[in-house]
Amino acid sequence: MERKYLAKWGGGCALDIGVTIENILNKKILFAKGKDAHTNKYFNEKKYLTKINSKKTKYIFPSSLSSYQMFKRNLKDFSKKIDNKNLLLTRSEYKETDSLKKTSNLVTSGISTWKKLNRKGILINSSLDGFGENYREVQSYYKSKKTSIYKLSYEGNVFKGNYPIISHYNLIPSINEFTIDNLFTAKSFYWMSFSAFKLAIQLRPDILNHRNACGPGQTYQQISRFVTKENLNVYLNYNDFKKYELK
Repeated sequence: MERKYLAKWGGGCALDIGVTIENILNKKILFAKGKDAHTNKYFNEKKYLTKINSKKTKYIFPSSLSSYQMFKRNLKDFSKKIDNKNLLLTRSEYKETDSLKKTSNLVTSGISTWKKLNRKGILINSSLDGFGENYREVQSYYKSKKTSIYKLSYEGNVFKGNYPIISHYNLIPSINEFTIDNLFTAKSFYWMSFSAFKLAIQLRPDILNHRNACGPGQTYQQISRFVTKENLNVYLNYNDFKKYELK
């Protein structure tokens, strides 16, 4: 399939193009990046090859990330010392951001977190690229062999993932007016955390009967216990969801 894609650019070893196809939860996604030899312009392409079970609607949730709020995060000190530890970072906000510079190796769950921390002067060693910790493990050369990997998350996270948790914030339910209105009018939903999904179905239980979507990581593992696979799509990020679901 990769060869077929390269053929449209003329094929051959001289192409300045890289392409790969990832199979994530039985969803094939093509990634390509390179230089068009005809226009001399660089391109970056991502395409979902597996047919997506969706019907576009004007009413998606959240309709705007900048106005969306379901929780406030009360930042706290790290629950354990992080000096010389390998850490998996899922967020970019910390009470002790400079303390991250004392760690051994840092891995982010996605590219967005990587970029935000980089702007704060934090050097990141690698990323899971939004594929989830079950799909893409942290490679051995990105971590110290002497210590385990710890996941930085919220206090009270009881989901048993691949890594022990060090907490650094509390989740406080705090839904603003925009979000509550959006929640009750939407017909298609994208969840960035299981915590948000859990709170939402307490307020509007019939969400379980609508189309839902999330990333392929731990959020998917948890939501799939409540929503059938026919009603649960997988996207690597919110923008992909918006592209395929918003009319």
